Amino acid sequence: MAAVVVPVLFLLLLGVCGGLVALYLRHRRLQNNFTAFANSHYNSRLGSAIFSSGDDLGDDDEDDPMISGFSDDVPMVIA
Repeated sequence: MAAVVVPVLFLLLLGVCGGLVALYLRHRRLQNNFTAFANSHYNSRLGSAIFSSGDDLGDDDEDDPMISGFSDDVPMVIA
């Protein structure tokens, strides 16, 4: 009986540990990707987010202004 239970418990323990390692590595990869994305869209010198107007995609529409960020003292909607 013990000859069957011990290897099964050992394999279960290895499976759980392997799953935890896989989840940890996935979490680190996602966190690093998000950090790289956030850093590429935030200007720490100005303290504001940078939004692209689509000019990088080849759109030559000059009617759309470039949004560089938001300020607390400027209203978002002018009525």
